[in-house]
Amino acid sequence: MKICAACQTENDDTRVICTECGDRLPASQPSAAAALSMAAAAVLAPPKAAPTYKKKPIPRRAPNAPRRVLRVLFNLIFLAIVAAFIFAVQLAWQAPDGIRPPVEKKPPGSDTILAFFKKSSATPGGAWMASEESINSFLMENVRPAPLNAPFGIQIKCRRCFVELKEGRMDFVMEQSIGDYPLYFSLNLVPYSKGGELKVRFSGASLGRLPIPEQLTPFLLGLWRPCFDSLAEILNTLDSASSASVTPKSLLVRWPGKGES
Repeated sequence: MKICAACQTENDDTRVICTECGDRLPASQPSAAAALSMAAAAVLAPPKAAPTYKKKPIPRRAPNAPRRVLRVLFNLIFLAIVAAFIFAVQLAWQAPDGIRPPVEKKPPGSDTILAFFKKSSATPGGAWMASEESINSFLMENVRPAPLNAPFGIQIKCRRCFVELKEGRMDFVMEQSIGDYPLYFSLNLVPYSKGGELKVRFSGASLGRLPIPEQLTPFLLGLWRPCFDSLAEILNTLDSASSASVTPKSLLVRWPGKGES
């Protein structure tokens, strides 16, 4: 039974409004048996499974197309540089075509070539001419360059120096060796006259079969230092010459005559 709190009238448990005063009745309390039954059901009920949460996948960012292109381009450039370096080293280690064999015997008069050279330079209007064979014979007999110490403790030995006469140009070649392997350094010299004085222009160089641009030649002159140091006396004498001409057969050097500057 529900008892109205306002008028103390008893009402049926199913009533919500008091039949006497119309006031709202309180909610009915469960009986002891019903409460015990509800408690037992709660104890005996299987535990509820813990809620599971599905992990949402992290959205992947779209690839940066310009960055991928730059990475591929950088890799291609790097591979091209490595390939060019390997190819250049192979060319530098290859002997050029037409290397002159060492002179085995002196041609006639080669032992007096230096004396005649000095006499011509001291005579006003003097001229000195020599063939390629005579020049190379003189170089073989008189040039004894010291070894050149390279970086990392590598010692480069100079085997010989020789020239190749061409039309209007003389190639000064130095044969060096690292261990037993020969290396050839060629310096292209073009003589010309300016203001009555003999000048020489470097028209390029090569290491083995690797050509070197004319602009880089001055930076490599140290490679020819062993031979140039042995020829210092002749090179100093050439400073007073007025002109020189080169043909495949001979080298002709002239000094100024009387009354010339």
